[in-house]
Amino acid sequence: MSKIILKVETETNDYSTSQTLLANDQTIAAVSDLSEYPEDAIIGRDLVDCDDIKDWIQYGYDAAKHGDELIFE
Repeated sequence: MSKIILKVETETNDYSTSQTLLANDQTIAAVSDLSEYPEDAIIGRDLVDCDDIKDWIQYGYDAAKHGDELIFE
């Protein structure tokens, strides 16, 4: 069984939002708005890249191959 948790946090002072995706208590992705430093945002550092997506697909494929049930929270 694989447990997938999406944590969403919103700052009360400026309402900026961040999200963290965990699989079996390990962070596999994290995203946040780039309002403070949008000019520094680059693929692979601040933005999701295709390598990240490849890893997520592989994780799901491996879980399904082993017959794991995915539980989302």
